[in-house]
Amino acid sequence: MKASHALLAGAIAALCVLNGALAAHATEAPVDDPGKVAEHKSTLVSTDVVGTTVRLQDDLSRGSLTTDPDATVKPIIHRTVSISDVGSKVIRPSGGVRGTITTGFSSSVTCPGNCSRYEIEGKSYGKWLGTTPYNATSISLRDKYWVAGIATTVSIPWGAGFSAGGESATWSGSVSKAWKITHQYSGVHFSGLPLFSYSQKSTATFKFGTEFFTTDSDYAA
Repeated sequence: MKASHALLAGAIAALCVLNGALAAHATEAPVDDPGKVAEHKSTLVSTDVVGTTVRLQDDLSRGSLTTDPDATVKPIIHRTVSISDVGSKVIRPSGGVRGTITTGFSSSVTCPGNCSRYEIEGKSYGKWLGTTPYNATSISLRDKYWVAGIATTVSIPWGAGFSAGGESATWSGSVSKAWKITHQYSGVHFSGLPLFSYSQKSTATFKFGTEFFTTDSDYAA
């Protein structure tokens, strides 16, 4: 009986040590490169926030009509709304040091006239901010833009990486032996009678050797 109690006590002690090690590992801070972090922060703008929640259609409609003295409603020329999101995750590549991967976007959505058309422009990115290894084997970035509406059409700019169909457009690109990928976009237009909502998502996939890590950011009206 005493031997059983000793074995049980030993097992409990070992479990406590293991739990403590796991907790310490889980709370271990990333070791990010100061130069990368400074560069990343310098590219952020005031609209780069996490978890944009305002409904785009409501915001586009709010204040977008003016009333003249005889109560005739007239639409203004256009209204522009800024939307954005950021997603980050701490990873440890095999043989490397814990660091942060992050992806995000910042877009301006312009609604001319009666808001039967959305014009999209902005930027997106995927970045590895860690120190070891300094570069990822490769980074791929995928941007998706889509709407909900009636009789919708989409037009996209000429250039490699863009595709469109139905109510959505996508762009995909990749880089090798780099710590970041960026995408500047404009000329993505949606039309409909009417348009109800707009959504956007950026997904970055980081490859280190044979390992893959993914993070994304999204806005959904």
